[in-house]
Parts: sequence; structure tokens; C-alpha cells
Amino acid sequence: MPKNFLSLVKNKKVIIAIVLVIVIAAIYHNLPDTKIGAVKSGTISKNDYEKIVATNIEKFQPKYDWYRENQGTIGLTAKSAIVIDPNNGDILYAKNEHEKLPPASIAKILTLTIVLENMKLDSLCTVSQNAADTQPNKITMKAGEEMKVEDLIYGLMMISANDAAEVLAECFPEGREKFIEKMNEKVKELGLTDSNFVDPSGLNDETQYSSAFDMATITRYLLNTRPESIKYLGRKEDYSVYPTDHNESHYWYQISHLLKTFAGMEGAKTGYTHIAKNTYVGIVKKGEKRIVIVYLAAETTTSDATTLIEYGFSAKP
Repeated sequence: MPKNFLSLVKNKKVIIAIVLVIVIAAIYHNLPDTKIGAVKSGTISKNDYEKIVATNIEKFQPKYDWYRENQGTIGLTAKSAIVIDPNNGDILYAKNEHEKLPPASIAKILTLTIVLENMKLDSLCTVSQNAADTQPNKITMKAGEEMKVEDLIYGLMMISANDAAEVLAECFPEGREKFIEKMNEKVKELGLTDSNFVDPSGLNDETQYSSAFDMATITRYLLNTRPESIKYLGRKEDYSVYPTDHNESHYWYQISHLLKTFAGMEGAKTGYTHIAKNTYVGIVKKGEKRIVIVYLAAETTTSDATTLIEYGFSAKP
């Protein structure tokens, strides 16, 4: 048999093998991501989607079993609050936990979730004029600068930087509008019904709302699926971004007073607007026990937080 014929057969086999690999890869790429808590929009049947939502509700939403028999009353200025054990989901305290209220900057907990699930930490994001013009709190970046996603995350969490939130949303592969859509998709995937998000920063008080229950669920989901998030939620040391050929120097510090002073605080996210008043998410650990506190529409900045923390650790489910 001629050598050139054998060579041709071998080459055909190689070509066929390559084509098969490409086809299999394409099929795999288009399969729905059925991992708990994550759904690729438009790639899964309604029945499978509902199963994932049901599983998420069971796995991540706080549970009333213990609280129904052990309801407590404490003095708070907040309109709405909740304390949960993020490990087993037990509700330790609740007050109007499903009331829909403007979340202010604790909405950035969901922004962080979407970023960690969809964006690479070392990617560069270009600052638009729109983002640069965003009102404080802010990093104060100039239009045209390029910032790493991870640097923006630290600004997002530590100083509640609204410009960082906008840069991250605009840097999303399919743009800002898709980023907001992803935020609301995540809410639905978790089976939550008290929330509607319209921006990544929490600035909008008119059509954006959430509840203590929803924010506690989102926080629990984040801690359980992205445990590395605690380093962004809990950084106490000052943070510096050094100048490069694509960005200027930037510096900021942690604005949560309790995170730096209250024993056991692992993470925190503050929030405030004139309409929303004070909002807060805190993660605290003492010994083997960890709790998550959330409150909205509080008249004070920290007294409700300390009250909820002390009550949460006194409760013994």
C-alpha cells in the first residue's frame, strides 16, 4: 500500500478526532450550569430551573423552626432586622424582616456576589466619565483610568465606593444593563421575593428595595459559595493602589467603625442615604458560633448593631 495513502488515512483520522473534540466542546459549553445557586439564563428548562430554585430555598434561606418557639423582643431603632446563624440557617431574631425598604449600600453585597461569580480578579476595567462622576462615597478615579477588578472590590467594600460599583457593572462582559439583570436573576434563583435592584451601588431609593430577610439570604449564600469573600468584607488595614501606566495612585481605609473595634467582627457593610437611613450587614464570630445581622432604616449608626450582636450570641438554638 502506498505510503502517501497511509499518510492520508492517518491525517483523516487526526482531522476527524479534532472535529469531534470541537463538537463535544461546543456541546459542553452550551449545557446548562446546574450547580446549586448558579443558572445560565436561557439554557435550562422551566422544570429544571424550578428544581434549582427549590434547592436554593432549602439550602440558603434562613429557617424559622427554632425562632417560632423562641421569639424575643429587643429595643431597636431599625424598622426591619434579622439575626441568623449562617451555618445552619436558624433565625435567632426577626423584626419586620420581609418589609420592603431601600437597602442603600448594603446592596453592594449582591454586587460583590455577581462580580466574584462572573469576573476575573486581575482583569482591567476602564473608568468611564459616568462612573467618574458618580457621587460619593468614591475612590475618585479619573475617566480613562484602568483599574483591576480586585482593587475595585476592596474600594467597593471598604469605603462603599459608588464609582467602583459603576466601573464594575460597566466592565461586565455584556455591559451594565446585563449586570443589573444578573443581580435580579440571582435574587430569583434564591427564591427571594422582597427585592428589586436597579443599580450596583444602592444609591437609588425610589424603585430599589430589599428586605432584611433577602439581604441575610444573599449574605449567607455569598459566605457559603464564595468563602473568600470574607477577606473583602473584613479587611481592616488601609489599602493602597500604586500608580502604573494605566492608573493613578489611590488610597482608602475601612469606614466601618465596628469592624475595627468590636471583638469578633469578621465582616461588615454599612449603608446610608437620607431616605434609606442607616442600613447594615455584619458578620461576627465568637468561638465556634458565627452570626449574620442585618438591619434597615435605623436611626443610629451602630447601637442597633451591637444590640443585635449581643442578642444573637445570647440566643441558644
